[in-house]
Amino acid sequence: MPKRRCALAYHNFFLLRRLLTILVLTLGSYDKNFQVFAYLTLSWISLHYLILVKPFDTILVRFTEIANELAILVFSHTLFLFTDYVTDPETEFAIGWTVIVLILGVILLNIVVFVTALVLQLKLRCKRW
Repeated sequence: MPKRRCALAYHNFFLLRRLLTILVLTLGSYDKNFQVFAYLTLSWISLHYLILVKPFDTILVRFTEIANELAILVFSHTLFLFTDYVTDPETEFAIGWTVIVLILGVILLNIVVFVTALVLQLKLRCKRW
C-alpha cells in the first residue's frame, strides 16, 4: 500500500479523468481540435502523476501503467491525423493500420507482463508449499 496521500488518491484521479473525458467529448463536440487537445492535456497530466507520485508499489505494475499511458499519449497525437489535416484517404488508411499494429503491441506487452506476474506468483507459492 502506498504511503503518500497523493498516491492514495489514484482511484479518485482516475475517475475524475474519465469524467472530464466524457465532458470534453460531449460538450466539446463542435470542435475536434479542442477534443484532441483536451485529451492530450489529460494524458500528459496522468502521465506526470504516474511518474512523480508513483501510486503503485511494484515496479512491474508501475512500468505497465506508465507504458499504457505513453501509448495513450502516442495514440492521442495520431488523432490529429484523422481530422481535416489529412485529406488523402489512402494516407489515413495507412495511418490507421499503423495505429492498429501499435495497439496490438501494447496489448501483447500487457499480456506478457500479466503472464510474467502470474508465473512469479506461482513460483512463490510453490516454494511456500
